[in-house]
Amino acid sequence: MGCVLFMLFWWPLAACSRRLYAMVLGGVVVVGIPLCGFAADVIGVEDAPAIVWDELGGLLLALSVVPRHPLWGLLGLACFRFFDVLKIWPVGWVDHVLPGGWGIVADDLIAGGMALAVLWLFRVVWRRRFLSP
Repeated sequence: MGCVLFMLFWWPLAACSRRLYAMVLGGVVVVGIPLCGFAADVIGVEDAPAIVWDELGGLLLALSVVPRHPLWGLLGLACFRFFDVLKIWPVGWVDHVLPGGWGIVADDLIAGGMALAVLWLFRVVWRRRFLSP
């Protein structure tokens, strides 16, 4: 549910400059590492489902290459959640190897990076297939 709400955060942010977008993403990551580590300590469960801040960083990373359009946003959300839920290597691995907030945030950033790569490739293919003369 957190990711769906984070789409409301992405929408206005996607209209900003790339520099501002990158600065916000960096801030989300920098704040998220100690925040998620603290939350995991309080809850007593590493990367508990109640901890959703880390998903904001992964989702923003995934959506950083797509146009500001609802369909691209939904495709990006689905792609990010696919990698985040299935924990395809190295997503699940890094979650177990890195301690505390580092692992909690890093696994979502890697899932976001994998989604970013898929979305970028999809955009390239889409442009060549449908927009070339």
